[in-house]
Amino acid sequence: MMKSGTMVFIRTVTYHYCGYIVREEGGFLVLGGASWVADSGPFHQALLDGEFKEAEAFPKNVYINMSTIVDMTKLDHIP
Repeated sequence: MMKSGTMVFIRTVTYHYCGYIVREEGGFLVLGGASWVADSGPFHQALLDGEFKEAEAFPKNVYINMSTIVDMTKLDHIP
């Protein structure tokens, strides 16, 4: 698992998220400064520059069930 503080892009079986890892808690990955990514735009470019076509911020930490994570990659930028 990536370390706390790492900025990530996560694809689950239903949604995409970006944010920084706060901690693991009871089978959940907790993200801070997180957004739900409704539309990444060109995927490769979005991962390079952190610019997503449409993203909506969570006002608080978000808990993602780790069993639903399809893949996760490190980001250098958070939108």
